[in-house]
Amino acid sequence: MGNCFVSLSTVRRISNVLLASALVGLLWGCASRPTNVLLPVADTSPSSSKVEMLVATTRSRSSNPAQMYTGERGLAPSFAEITVSIPPPSVRKVGEVAWPKKLPSNPATDFAVVQAQELTLETA
Repeated sequence: MGNCFVSLSTVRRISNVLLASALVGLLWGCASRPTNVLLPVADTSPSSSKVEMLVATTRSRSSNPAQMYTGERGLAPSFAEITVSIPPPSVRKVGEVAWPKKLPSNPATDFAVVQAQELTLETA
């Protein structure tokens, strides 16, 4: 019989892809949300937590680095690695996204992208 073992790194990667898909959906789901929030800012808040995500999408890459992807379908899957800084619970309501009121985002008070890098299929 075949081996049914799945490595922990594979499970983490799948979890990150699902979380990233949810984040991308949140970022583009509502027109009233701020735009161009994917441009990384300096990580200036040591008290914030960080979430690293692997993004896989069939959307076309954007020429705007603060947007990363367009709403149009791409010809092939695209990949990226994004790190989001989440402000401490003392400055936000737990369970709600603390969207920036202005750009650039402030990692001490807002959800903020602190790293965003496009990947190739080989590096994903």
